Amino acid sequence: MKVLTTSLSDSSRAKFAAAGIEAAAVPVITLRALPEQVARLKAALLAGRFRAIVFMSPRALGLIEPEQEVLAKIRTMKVFAVGPATENSLRGHGIGVCDLPDRFTSQSLLEMIKRERGMGTIAPIAVVRSALAGGAFIEGLRAAEIDGEEFKVYTAAIDEGGAERFLAELPGAEVVVFTSRSSVELLTDYAKMNGRLEETVELLRGKRLIAMGPETLGGIRRMGIGAEEADVSAIEGIVQKIME
Repeated sequence: MKVLTTSLSDSSRAKFAAAGIEAAAVPVITLRALPEQVARLKAALLAGRFRAIVFMSPRALGLIEPEQEVLAKIRTMKVFAVGPATENSLRGHGIGVCDLPDRFTSQSLLEMIKRERGMGTIAPIAVVRSALAGGAFIEGLRAAEIDGEEFKVYTAAIDEGGAERFLAELPGAEVVVFTSRSSVELLTDYAKMNGRLEETVELLRGKRLIAMGPETLGGIRRMGIGAEEADVSAIEGIVQKIME
């Protein structure tokens, strides 16, 4: 079985291999920091404005390029991570993380924070996100009367070379795994811009599509294509879904 995915770390590749799955990773997006938002976040952290901070991506902290004084401040806060990859990234910088949410999604993280709020004061909360992220998480905090502020410190753009390689690999894949909503949307935009949207959609319709997380699933379905969502938004959940 050949699996084509938009993201795959070395440890994740080993998990696919252990399950007897041949996986090819072809990243289709690149991430870049937004300097003004990064500066705003650092200033707010150093001013001690927040008791807690939320990270939604394993690459977010690296994109921020935090100075030692910023890292020291984060280490004094209550830190939430959306999943194990993000947790591992933070721990690599000496930052401890609270218990992870059940399904490693932003919605399950929101529910966990609501429960944590009942056990003590955690607000105000800084939420580190992509500029392309939707507003459901911060709106959920506000609806629960939890003081939170978003810092959209990075964004994504299509990697044209990666997109071309992905489209070239697509016909030979049996299963296609999308790991983020932005990879779905930016790849779709790229195919449309190059007059290949209809061809790409038809190819995807002939594959088994698996999404990591509900936002990614929504992005695929907005293309008019059916897809499955991994029960847990981590590589283990993807492998389990493929083996079903």
